[in-house]
Amino acid sequence: VVADKQRRILKENAHPAVVKYTHTLSSMMANMPAETRLPILELSIPAIKMMSERQYEVFKRTLVLLIQAHQTVELFEWAIYRILRHNVEPQAHNTPSNKSLQSLKAQVERLLSALAHAGHSDNDSAFRAFNTARDQLPLGNLSLARVEDIDFPQLDGIVVQLKKLKPLQKPLLLKAMAACISHDGKVTAEEAELFRAVADSLDCPVPPLLPEQSLR
Repeated sequence: VVADKQRRILKENAHPAVVKYTHTLSSMMANMPAETRLPILELSIPAIKMMSERQYEVFKRTLVLLIQAHQTVELFEWAIYRILRHNVEPQAHNTPSNKSLQSLKAQVERLLSALAHAGHSDNDSAFRAFNTARDQLPLGNLSLARVEDIDFPQLDGIVVQLKKLKPLQKPLLLKAMAACISHDGKVTAEEAELFRAVADSLDCPVPPLLPEQSLR
């Protein structure tokens, strides 16, 4: 049902040639592993940057409609949308960077909670990952939020606030996120995508994380 709705959205918003080619690609990519999403996005960004302003607006609007088609935004969809916007659209560089991690403790807590749940299907494992990240930061006690209490408009707001961190505070946050991801020795596609989306949003380039490969 969702796929049919997405096909209608594509037909109503995209050029017929794009619709035809997308159908061809979707059948090719249907069984590709999740860890290929981020590399494919990386390869696509230069071509997206070559679009005219009007082409890009149509592309972005269609992308949003496709994401909203099933009425539930998945973590990888949010992360890919954030990465795309940051790398393609002009970024404002006048955001004040004067906040400390302590002053944004609630936002850090919620972000690390989202990351811990992204890499673990059970609460106990997520709790251990979260505590590993917490121990990297001088923030005292932090509590793991429930997965159902985390939504994507909230994450968007959190990223906007964390962009105001002092320059030397941002690497500390990314180090804690990396500790959360690596505590079990592997990186899932969702963890890598969220990590990259946050790092991009903070204007902190990072080396790629390799999904499902051991870090030991």
